[in-house]
Amino acid sequence: MRPDPMMLFVPAILGVVVQIIFASLLHHWGTWVAARQGNGVWWRRVANAPVVAFVCGLLGIGLSLIGFIYAFRVIETAEASEKSEMLANAISHAMIPTVVFLPIAWLLYLTSIITFIVGTIRKRA
Repeated sequence: MRPDPMMLFVPAILGVVVQIIFASLLHHWGTWVAARQGNGVWWRRVANAPVVAFVCGLLGIGLSLIGFIYAFRVIETAEASEKSEMLANAISHAMIPTVVFLPIAWLLYLTSIITFIVGTIRKRA
């Protein structure tokens, strides 16, 4: 029995919604910290880091998803003896965007959280 396709999309949609909420709350916190610190150029730029992090994460996962779709289409037409090797190679190539973009996204999230904590604690410049 094949699973319902909607059951595959619901967790993905929930994940994106959680990321949107997380990034928007961090962005809101960052704009508050930037205003508290006098709206300097650096503080305003750091306030946008969660949005850039969200875009990086979405871009990495989206490009990997496109790579997976391409990989499975290529496997459909391959001969049986070559399928396992082709699938392994295709999956490893499809994961490259995730490997590149997700660490950047998490570093931006971590940097923004640390910076916002410092900006919240620090007295106005």
